[in-house]
Amino acid sequence: MGFYVATAYNTQESMIAASERYLSTSNSGEAINQGMLLVMAGMVPGLLAKIAKNMRR
Repeated sequence: MGFYVATAYNTQESMIAASERYLSTSNSGEAINQGMLLVMAGMVPGLLAKIAKNMRR
């Protein structure tokens, strides 16, 4: 959603308004950063579990 707001709105004012309305952040970059952190936080336990499973064999 952050990427959409960053590309769909032309003016700075409309981008800020859309970010506050749809993303609850002051700009779309913050939403993109938060999303990427959540993806990384989800990948780490999965990778650790896969490594632990492969070490058992």
